[in-house]
Amino acid sequence: MSFKYSAFVSYSSKDKPWAERLRKDLTAQLGGTVYWDSDRLEEGRPWNDQLTTALTSSEHLVVFYSDHAHQSDWVKHEMSVFNTFAGAEFGKSRRLLCVQTEADKAPVVYPQIQHVRGLLGRDVYGTVKPDDLAGDKLKVWNDLITRIRTRLLSNAQILPLALVAMTEDEVDELAWSKPDPGSRFHETLGMKANELGIADQATLKVLYGPSRGDWKPFQSSVTIDAILGTVLGDLNKSMHPMRYEWDAVDPLSTTGDWKSELARLSGPAVILVDPLSLYHPRIKDRFQLLNQCFEKDDVVFLTLAPFCVTPPYTALRTLVQVLTSPMLDPYFEPVPTKTRIAACAVGIGDRDDLGRAIRAALLRGAAQASGQPNSFIAPPRRLS
Repeated sequence: MSFKYSAFVSYSSKDKPWAERLRKDLTAQLGGTVYWDSDRLEEGRPWNDQLTTALTSSEHLVVFYSDHAHQSDWVKHEMSVFNTFAGAEFGKSRRLLCVQTEADKAPVVYPQIQHVRGLLGRDVYGTVKPDDLAGDKLKVWNDLITRIRTRLLSNAQILPLALVAMTEDEVDELAWSKPDPGSRFHETLGMKANELGIADQATLKVLYGPSRGDWKPFQSSVTIDAILGTVLGDLNKSMHPMRYEWDAVDPLSTTGDWKSELARLSGPAVILVDPLSLYHPRIKDRFQLLNQCFEKDDVVFLTLAPFCVTPPYTALRTLVQVLTSPMLDPYFEPVPTKTRIAACAVGIGDRDDLGRAIRAALLRGAAQASGQPNSFIAPPRRLS
């Protein structure tokens, strides 16, 4: 399907100079016409058919989402109209990008909305006129435009990705000699950490950094952000021609609208959990709010070990992969052409994991037979 406009820019009339700059720069980047309502007046102006036509004729919708837009019924209506006419292609070939200017302001009505946060914390919006952008502020703006262009032109499927992990500052807030929040363990954090090979709080802190993406699972020197970059590259190679792109979600946010972040995990998503972070009271409380995500069969919910895989486990995994080939190849190297396989787990090390794996597989089969959603979560692999 061909479109008259590459994108439609939605905005509050109070942000008209920013919307005009956004339209101009996007037009140069996209190579097509970007529509905006240049005659927009104050709220209360009647809706007209020309805007409906423009929205239906636009491939994508880009919303300049400031506090003014957050309060604008006009902007909400444009989003609703675009959603209605995009139909099944909403969030796929026809995308809605929300350019946030404030961390605590974001629409939550559509989980398919893609959020662009390049202006957050950069001291750009509200401090300078759009035509006066220069130096570092101009670079921030140009990076934002490039990010929007990449999102709109890419055929990649966006995968929301949430990290439930501490920062180094939050490690300092831990009570090393107290039980976990809720007292599920009688052992203190220090005792459990010692069992995992972590001698003291200073040793634990080395595994974290200023941001959640600096967390180093597997007791390695590589951050989770770097690991996920490699995982994404391998994923896109194996899933060709399908492509994916991470879209970071922060359900632990202390400054933004964390409820909006949680809403973005209502569709296909990946949630990675650092178990030791659950000793932090606030993180533990937020983690409990993810219970609805755990009930969805299109959410990947994984906990990552804070220690490295032992050599015996690595040897066992290799042995199983080689000796069971080609039967278990779709398990070790999933491909789009082979989606229906038996429930598998490698390296089960005790009776508890064995029983859990069998029960989960039987429940998955029963759910499929009855037409109920599949909430099977693969049992954790025993690492030692």
